[in-house]
Amino acid sequence: MNARSQYYTRMMQSAAMTPNEIREKEGMVPYDGGDRYFMATNNFSPVDKIDEIIDAQIAKKEGNPSTQVDQKGNVSPLVRKKPKNQKKK
Repeated sequence: MNARSQYYTRMMQSAAMTPNEIREKEGMVPYDGGDRYFMATNNFSPVDKIDEIIDAQIAKKEGNPSTQVDQKGNVSPLVRKKPKNQKKK
């Protein structure tokens, strides 16, 4: 079991198998969203979002966080709120 678990972990981390492919081999029911490929970054990220995630991380390091990435790998524009004590013009 341990060797099989490590094999599946490595296959998923390298985007060689999807979670649902692993589940199928283990006789388990697939789940919605489990057909996406993932790669290990700081956590698991969908392969189809890697470019956006990397761009967002670079922008954040350069002090220009124009996008944000949630735990599901969705990238969205960063909305900044004005301070509450700022006067309107």
